Amino acid sequence: MSDWDFLHDMHDRGYSADAIADAAACGYAPWHAAYIEKQLREIAVAERSRRANYVEKQPTRQPFAGSSGKKEHPSKEEVDALPPFDGLSLDRIFVIKTLAQLTAAIELMHAERFVGFDTESKPSWSKEHTRKGPHVIQFALSDRAYIIQAPFSTFAEPLRSIIESEHIVKIGFGLNSDRSLLFRNFGLRLKTFVEMSSVLRTLQYKQRLGAKAAIAVVLGKNLPKTKSVTTSNWALPKLSARQLTYAANDAFAALRVFREMGSPYSPEIHPSGGQVTQSASSTLKVRN
Repeated sequence: MSDWDFLHDMHDRGYSADAIADAAACGYAPWHAAYIEKQLREIAVAERSRRANYVEKQPTRQPFAGSSGKKEHPSKEEVDALPPFDGLSLDRIFVIKTLAQLTAAIELMHAERFVGFDTESKPSWSKEHTRKGPHVIQFALSDRAYIIQAPFSTFAEPLRSIIESEHIVKIGFGLNSDRSLLFRNFGLRLKTFVEMSSVLRTLQYKQRLGAKAAIAVVLGKNLPKTKSVTTSNWALPKLSARQLTYAANDAFAALRVFREMGSPYSPEIHPSGGQVTQSASSTLKVRN
C-alpha cells in the first residue's frame, strides 16, 4: 500500500482540497487523529508546567478567532493577508554537487545540531504506482539550505551519517511519509527528529496545523504553496529557481517555527535504538 493512499481515500470520502493538503502536510489522515490526540493528552498531563512556562515567555500575538476554549484554524483569507514569509533567497541555497561540498555542509550541521529537514518526490497520480522518491532531500540551517538531488548513490554514506545521526536533530512537518520512503527505497532510517505538527498541538487549535498554517500562527507570515511548484517534476536533473526556493524554504520554515516555539526538544535517546521523534515534550517516542 502506498504511504499516500489515505489522500486518495480522503478525496473519495468528499474531503475538501484544503483538508487534503493539511493531511498531506501532517502525514496522517483525519481518522488517525484520535490515536495521536490520545498520546498527546498523556504528554500534556506530564508537561503542563512546561507549556505554562512557554506561553508566559511568548511575544504578544493576537490569536485567530475561536471559541469553546480552543482557537480556530486560520482561514485562507487570513493567511493571505499576512506579510510574506522572509525565507532564504537563492544566494543562500546551495545545490550539493561534490563530496567535498557535502562534507563541509555536514560539519556545519553538526555545529548547529538542529536542522530543518524535508524531501520532495515526483508526483504519482495512480494508486497502483509505487512511489520512487524522494528525488530531492533538503537540509536547512539558520542562514542557508542545502539541496541534494537523486540519484544519491555518490552521497550514500555521508547522507546516512546525517539522516541516521542521533546528534543532528531533524525538524520538519509530515516526516512519517519522508521516513517511510527513505527506508523503503534507500534503506535510510530517519532518527532523532521532531515532528512539528505534533508539537503544535500544544497551542490548542481545534484543527491540526500543517506547515502553512503553522507559519501563519507562530510566525505571523504567509508561506506561498502553489500547486504548480508542489506538484512539479522533482526528478528533473536541473531544478528551476522556483523549485529550489520552495524546497529550501519548506525545510527552513520548519526550523524557524521550531526556534520560535522555544526549541522544544530533549536529548534523551530511547535505549532500544529505534527511530526517535520528539512530540511536544521532553519525552521522546519511538515509532515502530
